[in-house]
Amino acid sequence: MKKLFIAFVLLFACLSGKAQTIENIFNAFKNKPGVEFMPVNKEMLQMATSMAAQKSDSLETAKATELIKNVETINILSLDEAAIDVKRDFLDMVKDINLKNYEQIMDVKDDDEQITIYGKTENDSIKELVIIMSESDDPGLIHIVGDIQLEDIGKIIKMNK
Repeated sequence: MKKLFIAFVLLFACLSGKAQTIENIFNAFKNKPGVEFMPVNKEMLQMATSMAAQKSDSLETAKATELIKNVETINILSLDEAAIDVKRDFLDMVKDINLKNYEQIMDVKDDDEQITIYGKTENDSIKELVIIMSESDDPGLIHIVGDIQLEDIGKIIKMNK
C-alpha cells in the first residue's frame, strides 16, 4: 500500500510539472468526490432552450435561444462541494494550464474571487471559451465550444446589465 501511495504521489508530481490541457483537468477531477461534472451537448442545449422558451415568451429568452444555437458543447466542472485538498490541487493544476492558442478576454478580481475568461478566435467568431473560477471556496472550470459571433458576446453582456 505504501509503494502504491508513493507511486501515485510521484505520478501526480510529474503530471503537475508539465503544462496541463483543458481535457487533462476535466479528466483529473470529474470523478473526484464532491466534484460536479456536467457535460452538455448540442441536443441537450436545444432541448433546454426550447423548454425555457415554452415556459417564458420573453424577449430575453428568445435572444438567449438565438445565441445558444451555435454552441456545440458546454463542459462544466464545479468543485463547490469538494474537499479542501481537491480544491487546492485543482487550483495548482489550473495555474499550469496551457492556453497559448487562446487570448485573455476578461479578468475579474473581487476580494477572494477571480474569474478569467479566455477565447480562441477565428475571424469574427469565438470557437472556444474557457472560463476559470479561481476562488478558493468555489473553484471551477467551464469550456464552451461552438461558433459564437463576437457581436453576440456584446448582446449577452447588454442583456445582463
